[in-house]
Amino acid sequence: MYKKIARQSNIELLRIVCMFLIFVNHMNGHGVMGDNVASLDYSLKSIVFIIATSVVVCAAPIFVIISGYFGIKPTLMGGGGGKFSAICLFYCVLCYLLSVIIGGEILSLKDLINSAIFISAERTGLWFLSAYLYLYCFSAVMNTWLKSRTQKQLTVFTIIMVLAIGIMSFLLRVETFNTFILFLALYSVGYYLKHTVDKYIQKIKAYSLSLFVATVLFLSVWGILTIHQIGTESTIFCYTNPFVILQAVFLFLVFDKMKIKSCNMINHIAASSFMVYMMSENIHTRKYFVSIVRSIFSIDSEYLTIVTYVVFFFVAYLALTAIDKVLSKIYIPCINWINNTGMMKKLSILFS
Repeated sequence: MYKKIARQSNIELLRIVCMFLIFVNHMNGHGVMGDNVASLDYSLKSIVFIIATSVVVCAAPIFVIISGYFGIKPTLMGGGGGKFSAICLFYCVLCYLLSVIIGGEILSLKDLINSAIFISAERTGLWFLSAYLYLYCFSAVMNTWLKSRTQKQLTVFTIIMVLAIGIMSFLLRVETFNTFILFLALYSVGYYLKHTVDKYIQKIKAYSLSLFVATVLFLSVWGILTIHQIGTESTIFCYTNPFVILQAVFLFLVFDKMKIKSCNMINHIAASSFMVYMMSENIHTRKYFVSIVRSIFSIDSEYLTIVTYVVFFFVAYLALTAIDKVLSKIYIPCINWINNTGMMKKLSILFS
């Protein structure tokens, strides 16, 4: 059986920050870069948008790096895959029902079933969740293989994986080099950062904040110089960009070296942070957030646009985490009851 991983408040704080950045990044992508590419120009709000995207783009890779750092412990019982899957199912169905109640969609059994198939990115829009669940299922094999490597082999393998992602997906744009392979590479990076004794990593950690800022500036300049390509053929802000992966490593190291005593408030908020993604990115509820972002971006006053933009994301993030705390009073008792059934206990043996 796997031991439960103790929460580290510095990493939990990183989870909170990253989920906020992911929320911003996805709304930027769907609300601005999606259909409104032509509206990007050299105005102040467009430049601020590019700089903001340069900051937030590394957040999603960090979640996978964190998983590799601590190691996924694939179980069905307790706080494992069974609980996580049940919460995902709850939110996917809830988002569909909200679109029926608020958005006027016609309730149908077919759409309800499709919304419950959360492992399908085509049905839910939750591509990260889909890829992460594949990684979760494959993690036992990955853990065993990584543990059997020497330090030199681990270093070489991690470098090869990152280079392969950079060359095949970022430069050559080979579509078959998919998200799952990217997640395996990022998981390997996280494992490497946890177990390496390389003195150069310690030196990088000492300057991690400066290196993170440098990558932000580099991506910002790159994005501004090619501003009319953003959202079309540009791969600047894609997760396979090697500079984005480096940026993710630098920001992870910034928080990893922090010394924060265990903080219940941080751990409490972090536990609900993933539900911000579940609610805002689901295909049935995403459109409501996107419409707000587009309305904000269309405001004539550039300064008012920027201020409203910042306020919206903070208020929406806090509201969604608060909603999850309320809803958890419903789904947690149900999940605990399911976890105590004999069926779940028998299935958990397969992952022990």
